[in-house]
Amino acid sequence: MKAQTRRSPWVGICVLVFFVSSCSARVSEFATEPGECYFGSIVRDDFVRTGFRPDARLWLTLDTTGLSEATESAVVLSTSDGVFDASPAQTMPQLRHDSLSLFDFPGGRVRSFLAYARVEQGPMATVVISLMENGQVEVRIMRPDTDPVDDLDDALFGVFRLNLDEGCPFADDQVQEP
Repeated sequence: MKAQTRRSPWVGICVLVFFVSSCSARVSEFATEPGECYFGSIVRDDFVRTGFRPDARLWLTLDTTGLSEATESAVVLSTSDGVFDASPAQTMPQLRHDSLSLFDFPGGRVRSFLAYARVEQGPMATVVISLMENGQVEVRIMRPDTDPVDDLDDALFGVFRLNLDEGCPFADDQVQEP
């Protein structure tokens, strides 16, 4: 009979601390400085786009410390079609203590965050912000149709792939068309 060896719980704790600290260091690399933002276009395929124009673009500023701490202005987003206009995206502080805060997708992500942002016309939308290994930020915005009985379809779904842009078009909290 083989004797079982017991591992100290400190081994698991050390591995977790190492993982969290190395992930936090990578996350902080995505913070935007004054005058910078992430900018990119929507994925144009109709099957992954509803409620946004096919040529919609997204601008996003990112305070990674605030994002991790769930401050209101950690993420600000605007779209060229006016769906969002300098809208703060908020995370929930309670989410930091739930296993859902560790969700992940395959495909080279450093970390993903779940947030909510007020749409210019209508209720909040869910925003998934993924910090990618290649330095890009991928943003998924979704909201179901709020009243399927009426003739208005106010559902939103869009995937945006963003790159860091040092000439951010935000001016007086408004997006200026490039």
